[in-house]
Amino acid sequence: MKKLTYLILVLAVLPVLSMQALTRYVTTTGSDSNSGTSWTTAYLTVIKAISSSTSGDVIYVAKGTYITLLDATIVIKDGVSMYGGYDDVTGLRDVVNNKTILKANGTNVRVLAAATASLTTSTVCDGFTITGGTRTSVSGAQIGTNCTLSNCIIAGNINNGGVYFNGAGKLLNCIVENNTSTGTGAGISNAGGGDCIIENCIIRNNKATGTGGCAGVVLRANSVMKNCIIANNEATAGNTGGINTWENPRIINCTVVNNKASGTSGAVNLGGTTTIINSILWNNSSASGVVTLSGATMTTCAVQSSASSGSILLNAANADVAGPNFINPSITIGYTTDDQSLFNWQLSTGSPCINTGTDVSASGVTTDMLGNARPKGGNFDIGAYEFNGTTTDVVDINKTEMFILYPNPASDHLTVNLQNIRSVNVYSVTGAIVPIKISNSQIDVSHLVNGIYNFVVKAGDKTFITRIVKN
Repeated sequence: MKKLTYLILVLAVLPVLSMQALTRYVTTTGSDSNSGTSWTTAYLTVIKAISSSTSGDVIYVAKGTYITLLDATIVIKDGVSMYGGYDDVTGLRDVVNNKTILKANGTNVRVLAAATASLTTSTVCDGFTITGGTRTSVSGAQIGTNCTLSNCIIAGNINNGGVYFNGAGKLLNCIVENNTSTGTGAGISNAGGGDCIIENCIIRNNKATGTGGCAGVVLRANSVMKNCIIANNEATAGNTGGINTWENPRIINCTVVNNKASGTSGAVNLGGTTTIINSILWNNSSASGVVTLSGATMTTCAVQSSASSGSILLNAANADVAGPNFINPSITIGYTTDDQSLFNWQLSTGSPCINTGTDVSASGVTTDMLGNARPKGGNFDIGAYEFNGTTTDVVDINKTEMFILYPNPASDHLTVNLQNIRSVNVYSVTGAIVPIKISNSQIDVSHLVNGIYNFVVKAGDKTFITRIVKN
């Protein structure tokens, strides 16, 4: 049986917090009349935790399903970050096994939205499943400037899609699937403008039913999408199955496969001065034409049946010498009931996409979707994955490097679960480095003054950053 794994992205940037910042707790067995300052005195609803918080506070939400009040939207407050995936008994965090579901309740309601299009402080929403949205103007999550949605699953939202950017927000390490829309973008849309960043995401099996709609991703402005898979999205009355762009976005090292449109662009419809680099466009379908380039530039891409200048022409047969040679591709085109997590879009030995890409390190692409360093060989590979010389069952989001530092809050000692630890640095909220002692996997924090600290742990070739409360 194939092992299903998931991607955990540890945030590279944490907000500077004041010593007065508090941690709020939410569980399915809590009460909104509680103080919300510990797991034993947790709130019952996320909305109560948000309303009780001020900028700099953090909210920890335990596993379980949180259904909002009728027609209520969870509004992200400026500077108040939220993290799901906690076990409220042990205090440990595991966003894969401790599913934390935010579910809308109503006939015209959005699940999650930032308070304004532009927040003033970096604010994170991490480790949630966002589902049940029904609103005709953005049904899943709406985010903007200084708002990051990470390690989330946005699925099962209807009427107007999964994620909508109305500012320069970030979507990192997320799965956006099984959403529908009668508007612009069923999966992701930044039609509202802003230079958004979409990285290490899977956008699959979304459906657009509106005239001229796009099923996968709509990009504009100077947005960047990199290391993403766009698969099995379908526009039933529109012209784009995979990606639709205008203005000046960049698409780097993406895999665009099995998308379908009733119009002219099954894979991509790229307008303005869009740049697409090191990307695979394979097994897409449309009524007439799979790739539409209206002023866009395509560089070292691998394209089936309609390769443009500077691209590799791929065979329709995956395992052919000129085929992409994916490890385990789906053969279904368009929206499907297939279990998408079973398919593997990594490259196997002999793929013409290996070592044939352009060096894009200047654009900030130095790793692939799973965090593997790029390039592994002489040149960058084409697509979301860098070939590492072996085949693997890692499919969706990788859990092999999950970072756990516990308990949190802590009084005497912390335990870190990583192997091959090279260094542990601790910083106060003022940025001053704080000396600590570490022995094997145990970190002595008994001497620290009560407060909030940022821990930077280097293990192997990766760096993990998290925040710990000392009490």
